[in-house]
Amino acid sequence: MNRRKTMQYVRPLVADRAAGLCENNAGRCWASPSELHHVLPRSQASRGDVHLLDLFATQQGEQGEDVDMPWLAFLCVDCHRKVHAEPAWAREVGLMANGTVSARSGRPVYQGTDVRLTEMFGPDDEGAPL
Repeated sequence: MNRRKTMQYVRPLVADRAAGLCENNAGRCWASPSELHHVLPRSQASRGDVHLLDLFATQQGEQGEDVDMPWLAFLCVDCHRKVHAEPAWAREVGLMANGTVSARSGRPVYQGTDVRLTEMFGPDDEGAPL
């Protein structure tokens, strides 16, 4: 599966969740979103050009399962620029996460500081997938 196919699946779902408003709730932005932002950058969670969490969501969706996608935010252009210009602020407000994702036993495993991603994809006590 390639990046284009995963984006075709996840983008409309995140756009629906945003309901026409920028998801930068920390900045109380009410602008119309137009850009999909990876809270956990692709450089920390990719295999080839595909973000492993996007791939997981797409595969689950193809099986008829709903997946919450806290690693994605639908942002307006200005907020998206601010996230990348001010990464410390973005981490503080939850729009950027530290960590990595690997694939183990057919499922993504997250290791990092983001509580939402740890709850969804964290390893168990022995470091094996949940």
